[in-house]
Amino acid sequence: MRHKLVFITCAALVLAGLWLLLKPRSQPAIAVATAVHEYNFVVDGHYESRLIRVTQGDTVKIEIRSTQNDQLHLHGIDKHLHITADTPLNFEFVASQPGRFALELHNSGIQLATFEVYPR
Repeated sequence: MRHKLVFITCAALVLAGLWLLLKPRSQPAIAVATAVHEYNFVVDGHYESRLIRVTQGDTVKIEIRSTQNDQLHLHGIDKHLHITADTPLNFEFVASQPGRFALELHNSGIQLATFEVYPR
């Protein structure tokens, strides 16, 4: 009986030592640098669309001025905002999913930009 107890104790100590020696070590969190992009749009009737490239996780800040009232729509994040003529509209979003997304004015039918969001 005494030999069994010694054997079990030794086995437990060996297993505990192996676990401490071989256990996975936690990795420190890797900081991912993100960027902030700022864009200004001025719409006075005619506008040529831009292609804007950002990386997933980046913050995008936009200011839009238009000479007429309109409805702004950013596809992909389903952002709908009202633009008042000659009043700057500021908004921001985080480019959280990769893909191509159109930024457009619904009433005037103008596409301001296409955002290409690349995976990190």
